[in-house]
Amino acid sequence: MRYIIVLFLVLCPFISQAQEEGQEDVIYEAVLLTPDHTQLEAFQEAMAEHNQTFHNEQGPYHSNVWAVSTGPNAGKMIWTMGPLSSYAQLDNRPSGEHDDHWQNVVMPTVKSTETVEYWKLNQEWSNPVEGDYSMAYVRLHTINSKYGFLFNDAMEKLSGTIKALDENPAFYTYVNEFQQGDIGRHVATMSFHNNMASLDDDWDFRNTFEEIYSRGDWDRWTRTMDLVMENQYDEIWVLVPELSGSQE
Repeated sequence: MRYIIVLFLVLCPFISQAQEEGQEDVIYEAVLLTPDHTQLEAFQEAMAEHNQTFHNEQGPYHSNVWAVSTGPNAGKMIWTMGPLSSYAQLDNRPSGEHDDHWQNVVMPTVKSTETVEYWKLNQEWSNPVEGDYSMAYVRLHTINSKYGFLFNDAMEKLSGTIKALDENPAFYTYVNEFQQGDIGRHVATMSFHNNMASLDDDWDFRNTFEEIYSRGDWDRWTRTMDLVMENQYDEIWVLVPELSGSQE
């Protein structure tokens, strides 16, 4: 598991957005919230009511709520909406009663809104595997601008190895669409799971890498990743279905 790389990304000139011709974009809005811990019951009731009223149907306006259980944001919640296939869809997102409910019912139970981000899936660097997953292992990265020109090649080797693993993991790479200065969080890779026990699985990443490329490439790749990734940290997200839109 130590080789998993999870990336929430920004618009950086060195990040490839390549995808197969004809594929639709996949974009998620993600809002990092700190609930008011003196009003947790009210927060849960308000969030469930909001999502099951305005974001219940599968599609661009569907929402999920995730609890962050590890890392610097542990104890916070992530509200996601999507997948969107274009930003134009945001012009028709729920409004009116929706906005009133969010401002007057949900927000009074929220201590702070940390970030609002838009993440676009890099389909070339992902290994989509369908399934109903209840947990995400996320690694967030800030890219060192001095070595950003090395990033694309490094990610191509990472994703090529992931796709060749016998385990065939559900693995996704996202780019943060908007720059955030010192906050970074340029890239996020995510693998999806249904329990903590699956984190004990030891992917045969290095041997698979060397079978595809070479032992010398392994040494160069690890050095390159050390140069390119300026900062990184891991999070475990746990889906909270009772606070989310319908899972069907």
